[in-house]
Amino acid sequence: MKKGKATIPNKVICVANGVEDRHVEESATKIAALERERDELASDNAARKEEIKKLTAELEGLRSDGVEMREKMEEMQGDIARSKDAVKAAEVIAARAADLETEVARLQHDTISEMLPPRKPRNDAEEIEEGFGRECESRVSTLERAVERVKEGETERVEVEGRGLERPLGALEMQETLRPGSQAASG
Repeated sequence: MKKGKATIPNKVICVANGVEDRHVEESATKIAALERERDELASDNAARKEEIKKLTAELEGLRSDGVEMREKMEEMQGDIARSKDAVKAAEVIAARAADLETEVARLQHDTISEMLPPRKPRNDAEEIEEGFGRECESRVSTLERAVERVKEGETERVEVEGRGLERPLGALEMQETLRPGSQAASG
Protein backbone atom coordinates (compact mmCIF):
# COMPACT_ATOMS: atom_id res chain seq x y z
CA MET A 1 0.00 0.00 0.00
CA LYS A 2 1.32 3.41 -0.90
CA LYS A 3 1.05 6.34 1.34
CA GLY A 4 0.12 9.60 -0.15
CA LYS A 5 -2.73 11.03 -2.15
CA ALA A 6 -4.32 9.04 -4.80
CA THR A 7 -5.97 11.24 -7.31
CA ILE A 8 -8.72 10.28 -9.66
CA PRO A 9 -9.59 12.63 -12.40
CA ASN A 10 -13.02 14.17 -12.08
CA LYS A 11 -14.28 12.79 -15.25
CA VAL A 12 -12.74 9.56 -16.29
CA ILE A 13 -15.38 7.94 -18.35
CA CYS A 14 -18.47 9.53 -19.60
CA VAL A 15 -21.31 7.11 -19.62
CA ALA A 16 -24.69 7.65 -21.10
CA ASN A 17 -27.31 9.34 -19.06
CA GLY A 18 -24.72 10.77 -16.60
CA VAL A 19 -25.17 8.00 -13.96
CA GLU A 20 -21.57 6.96 -14.03
CA ASP A 21 -20.45 10.56 -13.90
CA ARG A 22 -22.22 11.23 -10.66
CA HIS A 23 -20.82 8.09 -9.07
CA VAL A 24 -17.29 9.09 -9.97
CA GLU A 25 -17.76 12.50 -8.40
CA GLU A 26 -19.13 11.00 -5.17
CA SER A 27 -16.24 8.54 -5.00
CA ALA A 28 -13.72 11.30 -5.58
CA THR A 29 -15.33 13.37 -2.80
CA LYS A 30 -15.31 10.40 -0.45
CA ILE A 31 -11.69 9.64 -1.25
CA ALA A 32 -10.70 13.25 -0.62
CA ALA A 33 -12.60 13.21 2.73
CA LEU A 34 -10.92 9.94 3.72
CA GLU A 35 -7.52 11.32 2.75
CA ARG A 36 -8.13 14.40 4.92
CA GLU A 37 -9.28 12.19 7.80
CA ARG A 38 -6.18 9.99 7.35
CA ASP A 39 -3.93 13.06 7.41
CA GLU A 40 -5.67 14.34 10.54
CA LEU A 41 -5.30 10.94 12.21
CA ALA A 42 -1.61 10.79 11.26
CA SER A 43 -1.13 14.27 12.70
CA ASP A 44 -3.03 13.28 15.88
CA ASN A 45 -0.96 10.10 16.07
CA ALA A 46 2.29 12.07 15.81
CA ALA A 47 1.04 14.51 18.49
CA ARG A 48 0.10 11.60 20.74
CA LYS A 49 3.49 9.99 20.26
CA GLU A 50 5.14 13.26 21.22
CA GLU A 51 2.88 13.56 24.27
CA ILE A 52 3.72 9.97 25.27
CA LYS A 53 7.43 10.81 25.00
CA LYS A 54 6.93 13.85 27.23
CA LEU A 55 4.88 11.89 29.79
CA THR A 56 7.44 9.08 29.79
CA ALA A 57 10.22 11.58 30.47
CA GLU A 58 8.14 13.16 33.22
CA LEU A 59 7.42 9.72 34.71
CA GLU A 60 11.13 8.91 34.74
CA GLY A 61 11.79 12.26 36.42
CA LEU A 62 9.15 11.50 39.05
CA ARG A 63 10.63 8.07 39.64
CA SER A 64 14.06 9.56 40.21
CA ASP A 65 12.46 12.23 42.41
CA GLY A 66 10.73 9.42 44.33
CA VAL A 67 14.09 7.75 44.93
CA GLU A 68 15.55 11.06 46.07
CA MET A 69 12.54 11.66 48.31
CA ARG A 70 12.93 8.20 49.91
CA GLU A 71 16.60 8.93 50.51
CA LYS A 72 15.71 12.30 52.05
CA MET A 73 13.04 10.63 54.22
CA GLU A 74 15.56 8.07 55.45
CA GLU A 75 18.00 10.87 56.21
CA MET A 76 15.30 12.81 58.05
CA GLN A 77 14.33 9.72 60.05
CA GLY A 78 17.99 9.40 61.06
CA ASP A 79 17.99 13.07 62.08
CA ILE A 80 14.83 12.51 64.13
CA ALA A 81 16.39 9.51 65.89
CA ARG A 82 19.53 11.54 66.63
CA SER A 83 17.44 14.44 67.95
CA LYS A 84 15.49 12.05 70.21
CA ASP A 85 18.80 10.80 71.57
CA ALA A 86 19.90 14.40 72.09
CA VAL A 87 16.66 15.15 73.98
CA LYS A 88 17.22 12.14 76.23
CA ALA A 89 20.79 13.25 76.87
CA ALA A 90 19.56 16.77 77.68
CA GLU A 91 17.02 15.34 80.14
CA VAL A 92 19.74 13.32 81.86
CA ILE A 93 21.96 16.41 82.01
CA ALA A 94 19.08 18.50 83.42
CA ALA A 95 18.39 15.88 86.10
CA ARG A 96 22.08 15.76 87.02
CA ALA A 97 22.17 19.59 87.14
CA ALA A 98 19.21 19.58 89.55
CA ASP A 99 21.01 17.03 91.74
CA LEU A 100 24.13 19.17 91.72
CA GLU A 101 22.13 22.28 92.62
CA THR A 102 20.64 20.43 95.57
CA GLU A 103 24.11 19.29 96.63
CA VAL A 104 25.45 22.85 96.34
CA ALA A 105 22.59 24.18 98.48
CA ARG A 106 23.24 21.51 101.10
CA LEU A 107 26.97 22.29 101.11
CA GLN A 108 26.27 26.03 101.42
CA HIS A 109 23.97 25.35 104.35
CA ASP A 110 26.62 23.15 105.99
CA THR A 111 29.27 25.83 105.43
CA ILE A 112 27.07 28.55 106.94
CA SER A 113 26.26 26.28 109.88
CA GLU A 114 29.94 25.66 110.50
CA MET A 115 30.69 29.40 110.37
CA LEU A 116 28.09 30.24 113.06
CA PRO A 117 29.25 30.29 116.69
CA PRO A 118 28.73 26.91 118.33
CA ARG A 119 25.58 26.50 120.34
CA LYS A 120 25.62 24.95 123.75
CA PRO A 121 24.58 21.38 123.16
CA ARG A 122 21.65 20.27 125.17
CA ASN A 123 21.20 16.70 126.05
CA ASP A 124 17.97 14.80 126.36
CA ALA A 125 18.11 14.68 130.14
CA GLU A 126 18.13 18.49 130.40
CA GLU A 127 15.13 18.75 128.12
CA ILE A 128 13.21 16.11 130.08
CA GLU A 129 14.06 17.84 133.33
CA GLU A 130 12.78 21.16 132.03
CA GLY A 131 9.53 19.56 130.85
CA PHE A 132 9.10 17.75 134.15
CA GLY A 133 9.72 20.97 136.10
CA ARG A 134 7.07 22.86 134.14
CA GLU A 135 4.56 20.06 134.63
CA CYS A 136 5.25 19.97 138.35
CA GLU A 137 4.86 23.73 138.64
CA SER A 138 1.55 23.52 136.81
CA ARG A 139 0.20 20.82 139.09
CA VAL A 140 1.50 22.55 142.21
CA SER A 141 -0.33 25.73 141.24
CA THR A 142 -3.48 23.68 140.63
CA LEU A 143 -3.16 22.13 144.08
CA GLU A 144 -2.57 25.55 145.65
CA ARG A 145 -5.75 26.85 144.06
CA ALA A 146 -7.58 23.80 145.34
CA VAL A 147 -6.32 24.54 148.85
CA GLU A 148 -7.54 28.12 148.58
CA ARG A 149 -10.96 26.94 147.48
CA VAL A 150 -11.11 24.59 150.44
CA LYS A 151 -10.43 27.47 152.66
CA GLU A 152 -13.24 29.32 150.99
CA GLY A 153 -15.71 26.51 151.48
CA GLU A 154 -15.74 24.60 148.25
CA THR A 155 -14.78 21.30 149.81
CA GLU A 156 -16.92 19.04 147.63
CA ARG A 157 -15.56 20.34 144.39
CA VAL A 158 -12.02 20.27 145.72
CA GLU A 159 -12.35 16.62 146.71
CA VAL A 160 -13.35 15.69 143.19
CA GLU A 161 -10.47 17.73 141.71
CA GLY A 162 -8.05 16.40 144.32
CA ARG A 163 -8.90 12.82 143.41
CA GLY A 164 -8.39 13.67 139.75
CA LEU A 165 -4.96 15.11 140.56
CA GLU A 166 -3.84 12.29 142.82
CA ARG A 167 -3.28 9.93 139.92
CA PRO A 168 -1.14 12.37 137.83
CA LEU A 169 0.76 13.38 140.97
CA GLY A 170 1.51 9.72 141.69
CA ALA A 171 2.74 9.29 138.14
CA LEU A 172 5.00 12.29 138.53
CA GLU A 173 6.41 10.92 141.73
CA MET A 174 7.02 7.61 140.01
CA GLN A 175 8.82 9.36 137.14
CA GLU A 176 10.94 11.25 139.65
CA THR A 177 12.01 8.04 141.31
CA LEU A 178 12.85 6.38 137.99
CA ARG A 179 14.76 9.34 136.53
CA PRO A 180 18.52 8.76 136.50
CA GLY A 181 20.48 11.06 138.76
CA SER A 182 17.45 11.91 140.97
CA GLN A 183 17.82 11.77 144.73
CA ALA A 184 14.89 9.39 145.16
CA ALA A 185 16.41 6.86 142.74
CA SER A 186 19.83 6.97 144.39
CA GLY A 187 18.49 6.86 147.96
